Amino acid sequence: MKWIRELLSEKSELSTTRFVQVVGLFMAFGIALLGLKLGVDCVGLSILCLSFIIPQTIAKIMQKKIETKG
Repeated sequence: MKWIRELLSEKSELSTTRFVQVVGLFMAFGIALLGLKLGVDCVGLSILCLSFIIPQTIAKIMQKKIETKG
């Protein structure tokens, strides 16, 4: 419970953005494995997986730019 509170705290050393990025990667990996097992169209599957990866990556890049300016 303490770990979750620290993660959500603004003054925490833990990065919420990094946590969300890792969760997105695991979700995309799980969806990819399930989709391949079920024989889903690979193009649609890759677009779905990228929708879990790209937004978090952009958020991390934006966060890094903001942190280096300040």
